[in-house]
Amino acid sequence: GGGDFYVYYTKDEEENYKIPRIAIRLNGHDNIAEIRGVEEHQNLEEEMIPILETKLHEMNFLEKNDVDKNIGVVNGLKYLVEIKNKTLNNIHLTEQEVIDLYTKEYGFGWEQDPLVEKTINKRDIINDYSILKDDSLKVQFVQNNICQLIAIRAKNFVKDKDVMLELTKHDQDIFDFASLELKNNKEFILEILEIDGTLLECVSKKFKNDREVALKAIKNSNGIMLSEIHGLMQMDNYEELFYLGLELAEKKFVKIMEYSYSQEDLVYFYDEVYDIVQDDRDLVEELNAMYERVDNMYHEKKLHT
Repeated sequence: GGGDFYVYYTKDEEENYKIPRIAIRLNGHDNIAEIRGVEEHQNLEEEMIPILETKLHEMNFLEKNDVDKNIGVVNGLKYLVEIKNKTLNNIHLTEQEVIDLYTKEYGFGWEQDPLVEKTINKRDIINDYSILKDDSLKVQFVQNNICQLIAIRAKNFVKDKDVMLELTKHDQDIFDFASLELKNNKEFILEILEIDGTLLECVSKKFKNDREVALKAIKNSNGIMLSEIHGLMQMDNYEELFYLGLELAEKKFVKIMEYSYSQEDLVYFYDEVYDIVQDDRDLVEELNAMYERVDNMYHEKKLHT
């Protein structure tokens, strides 16, 4: 069944109490079902927080556990307001306050209280990142705030190798945020390519022309990154890299045919690799033969579907 409903009003322009600001819906007569405000996502306006606290204490007919639980949410909002005020007054936040601002849930609405986003938008997000000491928190921080980091073009700021490697496992696009120092570290580049060889597209030209890097990228991209190694012909034993990449790529394109009829990737790969090896007749012949085999399989499959 239904329950009692309490609404807190403030005065309108004519001094009448007609503007609803807080709604408390009960299950029956003494259990709180939900509390809503008129802020975004039905959260409370900041000035309504102390008023709700007073009202909850005054409603002495409510179950104590319900009151205590909701007072806990109120206390969380009061803490959030403290963090906001510190931010506005340029007062340093502790590591715990930074963690709480970026990771905790606040408010009575059906989504996060908008004061969280408003506060974060006033902060130096890269400085907040530097306050964190725990690697797992750093990973969570970047993942949670990737949109803000992109919006402020906050590239080249993650200096911790282990953090960057962990982030890249979750989202390869985050490689963009690695510091320049890391991007110029060959050991780091090799570890990144172990996770995803296609990230060769993002590394600097000097590494693309490094044989060890090229081999790692080819092995961990199903050969596809052969098309990115424009310095291939200047490498020692370049034929070995070429044949490995071609063999792996052919298997990959055959696999793609199981769920796609598009030949765009095959054509792009062929064109790029042809530009790289065009001065070696034997390699061009092998490339042509691979293309014909995959192309014939493509047409044969299309004919039978």
